[in-house]
Amino acid sequence: MHHSGQNISSQCYRLVTALLFVSLIFVTPSRSAASDTTQELVNAVGRLNVQLGSGSTAEGWRKHLQLHRLEVQAAKGEQADINALNQLYQLFSARPECSQFQPFDDVRIALENHIRCLQKATTQSIDSLLDEANLEFKPITREWMESHRELLKYEVDQLQKFQKAQTFSPLRLQAIESMRLGELKRLLNEIDFELAPEISEGKINSQLLDLKKQLEKVVEKIDAMPVDEESEAPSPEASLTENEAGSQANGKDDDLKILRREEIALKEKIESLTNKRNEIRKEDGPRKKKRAENLKTLYEVEAQFARLQIDMGDPYTYSTHFALEKFTRIYRYGTEDNLQEEYFKNLLRLRENLRRLDDPVDRRGAALVGNSLEWLEHTRQAPCLVAAIRAKYSFPNVYMHVSGDLLNRLGSRPVNESREICEDVKGSPLRGHASTSGVVSFDLVDDPDQIHISIRSLANIRSQTELDQDPILVQLQSNGQAEARRSLVANLGGLYADAPYAAANMDTQLCGTDAGLKLVDKIVARKFAEGKANTDASAASKIRKEILEKFRVETDKVIAQAQVAFGKIRNAGLEYFGLMPVLYLHTANHRINLVGKRVNRWNFAAPNYPDYSSLQNDIEIRLHDSLPSNYIEPFFRGKTFSNAELGNELKRLLQTDENPLAPKNNKGDEKKNKEQDKPFTITFSEIRPVQFVFDDNRLAVIVSATKFTQEDKKINAGLTITLRFKFVQENGQLFLVRDGDTDLAYIEGQEKDAGIVAFRSILNSKLNPEDQQQTEMKVALPANLLPLDKVPALKGKPIARELHLNQLRIERGWLYVGWKHVPGSGQGFAFSPQETPAISTQVNAQFSDNYYSPPVVSQNFGDSR
Repeated sequence: MHHSGQNISSQCYRLVTALLFVSLIFVTPSRSAASDTTQELVNAVGRLNVQLGSGSTAEGWRKHLQLHRLEVQAAKGEQADINALNQLYQLFSARPECSQFQPFDDVRIALENHIRCLQKATTQSIDSLLDEANLEFKPITREWMESHRELLKYEVDQLQKFQKAQTFSPLRLQAIESMRLGELKRLLNEIDFELAPEISEGKINSQLLDLKKQLEKVVEKIDAMPVDEESEAPSPEASLTENEAGSQANGKDDDLKILRREEIALKEKIESLTNKRNEIRKEDGPRKKKRAENLKTLYEVEAQFARLQIDMGDPYTYSTHFALEKFTRIYRYGTEDNLQEEYFKNLLRLRENLRRLDDPVDRRGAALVGNSLEWLEHTRQAPCLVAAIRAKYSFPNVYMHVSGDLLNRLGSRPVNESREICEDVKGSPLRGHASTSGVVSFDLVDDPDQIHISIRSLANIRSQTELDQDPILVQLQSNGQAEARRSLVANLGGLYADAPYAAANMDTQLCGTDAGLKLVDKIVARKFAEGKANTDASAASKIRKEILEKFRVETDKVIAQAQVAFGKIRNAGLEYFGLMPVLYLHTANHRINLVGKRVNRWNFAAPNYPDYSSLQNDIEIRLHDSLPSNYIEPFFRGKTFSNAELGNELKRLLQTDENPLAPKNNKGDEKKNKEQDKPFTITFSEIRPVQFVFDDNRLAVIVSATKFTQEDKKINAGLTITLRFKFVQENGQLFLVRDGDTDLAYIEGQEKDAGIVAFRSILNSKLNPEDQQQTEMKVALPANLLPLDKVPALKGKPIARELHLNQLRIERGWLYVGWKHVPGSGQGFAFSPQETPAISTQVNAQFSDNYYSPPVVSQNFGDSR
């Protein structure tokens, strides 16, 4: 037992550290946007973007139907603006083309459903919706299951049409074949929605459970009855009269007889119901067997979709996967024995745990509520209650901004031009020289629904000319300004630009003539003054037209290039639709802002909004620990892995050939190597199997497992394993370092026995040995936390080497990271102690006194967080 505990503990430690690095990749095949109406709208908008593509037609539709605004409201989910949704619905309902083109009609229907749900969710309190839900159980009917089957068949047809219209690589074609769409369609056509009998095995089991509880209480009362025994001690009845003693004895006998009769009656009922259950079990056996076979096939296809989501994350694949999940659950629960009782149990659990959501660091409480919401969503019960809870407690968990200053620093350019003037003005030659100096820059326009950039060209114009009015040369000087602007708007679905416009003003001054006669000069000055207004207006009009045309040509080129680049980003986003958080873009406070939410059906996103620092960072990221948790959990929730399976899964997630769970080779100690190589299994908890915690300028990873096995050893552990990490700077190099002992705690609500207590002690001695070097972890991080050689978007880019880490703070669930752009600086590592408190400095003789070493902060990573 001792050796088994040590081997399992070694594997546990390697598992926890490996999961930390998986979290840095954020790869998963699950992308639920939580409530059904939210997900349906996100899916419909994603499919519409695929069908529209790019080009002038797509731009026209995007403008007319305000698709950028739609993308934002869809991404906001339960926090969407109902007024904005209603306006968008009216747009989609007003055009006949929208009902004739299926992707448009899908959006219209999704909008209608989402509005209906949110209107109720936002006008009633959660308590009133809970009370209403107690009276609103909806049995899953055959018609309901058939409608979900038709929806899934429709999604499969749409996916197949999309696949036929695309050009795929051999690898992708192989992935398409592995989807088993043909098998799925055959099953859908053959499946029979045979419901459980009215008096079902499940209902009888519930009755039996109640009767057995009643029987236990009766037996307890019988056992508690006093027993008459001869004793030397005086009986309590000794002082009673004969009549009183006889009356009391008769009362006890009567009570005992009543309890005995109750006991016999309950046993008879239990026996009768047991016999009835056996009969129903036999009669209902064929239906259950066929149901189990159907569910097995549906779950297998669903699992295959999940595995393929990484390679085929387009909206059509994802939407079909979502419809398959909905149908599988509605079929499973609709053909179950006792759905109504489970419904009320989940409502009761929800009511008991709901108040825990008011504590933003009670992560386990959020998970318990999430489990109840997941059940309600899978059974299509109380959708408005689900939406109301998510609207109040589940906010975006990733924010990023890029400053307008950085945009101008990288994209603005000076304009310095000169040209010779040779023109004809009303039959008179005009000769001279003109110069233009100015700048093309970008203004960010506040817009909650999209990126809105105003491209601006501002120029100063000067000219020196001579007008030949034979026999006199009139000398002129002009000064003026010209401005041209063009609006560029974008969101994840596309980019387009409005028509440019320009304005100019000119002031022309008479400098003299070559006549040398005052009279001639006076006459010319008088005529010039009389025509100056027209001259200035004509010059301004001419300059405006020239500037406008030149600006249009130049911005057309820039916009065309931007559309190509944006199209690549857009296509990548569609390709990895299932891997990304639900995102939207907008401009505010002179910044381009990205907002995203990653959430699972059984979990929430951020419980609150992050702090907004006053730092003027050029790039800033605010990340809540629910995001990496929600990415990783689907892989491990409730699953049992062998060490080989777990190693292969982590290799796939980490995209490496090295098994992160492989034990270190102990040279010369073959016995120890043999012990470490013994296979083992770990069963992860259904609730918070993997939890990341950002707090106190540290980060932690918590793994919750309910069972460990190795060979013939089985340990029903119910333990959480918590490892903490900190950032340390040594000689200008950043490291991620293990911080303190590993915590081992019992999972909340788990019963403890001697075996679990002993195993916890063994695990603790292995994970926290006296020689800490055995479990020391120290990983070098890239300078400024920018993996320049790993991310294609950063590789070889000068800007990436000019970004300096300016902020690193971790508190109350949020990680804040910010960079400043220092032109011409090259890559370096520089930070301010006040703005990077999450970085501690290893103090030794080599370091100057200027290095910052923050005070030790308390750690508080309880397993209930």
